[in-house]
Amino acid sequence: MYPVYLITCFHPEYVQHLKPYVGCIVTAGKTVEDRFAEHLKGRRSGAAYLQRAIKKYGKEWFRVEQVDAGNTPEQALELEAWWVKRLGTLAPEGGYNLTAGGRGSRGRKASDETRQKMSDSLKGLTPWNKGKTGIYSAETRQKMSKSRIGKSSWNMGKAWNEEMKAKLSEAHKGYCPPPERVERMRIALTGRPKPDSWREKNKLRQRDEEGRYL
Repeated sequence: MYPVYLITCFHPEYVQHLKPYVGCIVTAGKTVEDRFAEHLKGRRSGAAYLQRAIKKYGKEWFRVEQVDAGNTPEQALELEAWWVKRLGTLAPEGGYNLTAGGRGSRGRKASDETRQKMSDSLKGLTPWNKGKTGIYSAETRQKMSKSRIGKSSWNMGKAWNEEMKAKLSEAHKGYCPPPERVERMRIALTGRPKPDSWREKNKLRQRDEEGRYL
């Protein structure tokens, strides 16, 4: 197996915005610990930004963990690029990666086997940013917002199957959003015309004593 690893800086300067680095090993027999030792000693020329950070803050503030593995060097490179994109580790704001990974993998389509492995690796895991606040700076959030302008939602035109509809329905029964979210939704929807189909559908929905949909 060819590991994909994650190095994270836990220095107090980044307590609100952890800076990670994603890498992979394409040399048979080399371990994540071996590669981490090379980074700490400054022997990885392709990770100059990470090397400077280690020199600046000290190696005691950095930790390494294996996050994935490929069956071949090519698959490991594909997975490396996928993790860089998923975690947003490109320098200077997201992390310490200077490239998108995968030896120039931009535009290359992952194989079916790699995509399945990516899917399996996420099942049952808690999202890396769940419950965290202050991960992105105001400038980064503004860039992310601008990048989405004019783009269609990923699920536009897609229909849920009956099993998923049932799960979503069950999960939302009795749910009452917090007041601040209700207020944001009210402001966002003020003045927006509602289609007739929406009005007819909601006439048939039942509410409880507190006015919440059942």
